[in-house]
Amino acid sequence: DAKGRVVFEKRIEAAQSNGLSTWEELAVPVASGLYQVHFHPAGGRASGYFSFQTWKGVPLIMRDFLSIKQTPAPRLYFYVPRGLGKLALYLPHSDWNGAFHFQVHDADGAPVQIDYRDGRRMLEIKVPPGQDEKIWSCERMVSPELPPQLLNAPQAFSFSPETLMIPSDAF
Repeated sequence: DAKGRVVFEKRIEAAQSNGLSTWEELAVPVASGLYQVHFHPAGGRASGYFSFQTWKGVPLIMRDFLSIKQTPAPRLYFYVPRGLGKLALYLPHSDWNGAFHFQVHDADGAPVQIDYRDGRRMLEIKVPPGQDEKIWSCERMVSPELPPQLLNAPQAFSFSPETLMIPSDAF
């Protein structure tokens, strides 16, 4: 919860059904408020990957996440603060030389030009006037071992613009 207390804990065993993973649905008994969800795969990243999904419309942000090469991240939304002239994004393993068609979109949904540096790991994106203080998006991000980092914007990604929670100090 907001005070750092564990309010719900559940161990889920990996399950296979005809070679396909199965879904486990959880009903978490908590009151309204802000909570953090932590996933701790037994054996760490080497033990495999999993997918997480929530009901549509539930406010949710991801501060850190991984996405494997076989399944690039879906379209993710993030906030570009007021007055930001350039957005800086660090991808620890680069954008794989464009192999997965990673793209960043401005607040109007238009693809933006990316200036690649440091072996395509550091991405600089010009923020045109009127495009700051808005929600942008990116799609097809691949980051299998270390999470991507927004270096000068809030480290908060969401599955939809309606559910993105923007930190109050970003305004």
